[in-house]
Amino acid sequence: QPTKIKSPLEEETKPYEFYEYNGIKIDKEIDRRFLTQTEVYATIILKDESTLNFDPNLSKQENFLIYKQKMLYFDMLRNEFLSALNTSDFKLTSEVYGSVNGYITKYGFEKIKESPLVEVIYIPRPMYLHYRPNKL
Repeated sequence: QPTKIKSPLEEETKPYEFYEYNGIKIDKEIDRRFLTQTEVYATIILKDESTLNFDPNLSKQENFLIYKQKMLYFDMLRNEFLSALNTSDFKLTSEVYGSVNGYITKYGFEKIKESPLVEVIYIPRPMYLHYRPNKL
């Protein structure tokens, strides 16, 4: 019987497995990678404890104002989060609404896991779209 060869896509797109530590959801793959790597690329989602929420009953202009306020809230939160770290802990590569991406060291990971500002830490996986034309 032939042996099934694992596709690189299968390995890269395996489902997320999380555990919880200190109220933070953490991707188990981070711990696995630290066994062989000194830095791990990760996304850190910050906790949204604001009361700013979009409302379908409000006008577009009113929701846009809420969006702008929420952006200011996340700017403040992100700055507070990043100020507790240095470049030997975390190397920022990009910022996205309510989250940061970058390379974390093991020591930085331990510090981030203790932050009350963090909700989720995970390794982003590549997404692949497959086009399958309809056969008539």
